[in-house]
Amino acid sequence: MSSFFSTPTPTVDPSSSAPSGSPTLEESQIHFVSASAKIFGKMEVSGITRFHGMLEGELISTLDSQLILGETSEIKGKIEGDVIWVDGFVEGEISAKTRIVISRKGRVLGNLNAPTLQIEAGAYFSGKAKMENEREHRTR
Repeated sequence: MSSFFSTPTPTVDPSSSAPSGSPTLEESQIHFVSASAKIFGKMEVSGITRFHGMLEGELISTLDSQLILGETSEIKGKIEGDVIWVDGFVEGEISAKTRIVISRKGRVLGNLNAPTLQIEAGAYFSGKAKMENEREHRTR
């Protein structure tokens, strides 16, 4: 059985201020990478992706996407996307076009770059954060 598949799901919306573990966004599909998955290299995803496995390399999600790193996820490398939710462990750089959220269960060792950054009480973050969107940066 493949560890990467799509399945219909009820509405999920990580853009709400709901507590960790209860995201909520209007979509008809969600992509799921299981906790048993081990990926070395570059992975590109789109839409809503729940990642629960281990990745060493790059995890790139497209514009208008939601990347949700579950509690069992372990990422060592670079992550890029539109909206990124961290409930697991990341060692490396995270860049988002819209927002990065580190939940109370999330642990990040590395730098963050996003126009909006949310770190919940109980989360662990060690690194530098840069909150600047591309448009502001280009007009300076």
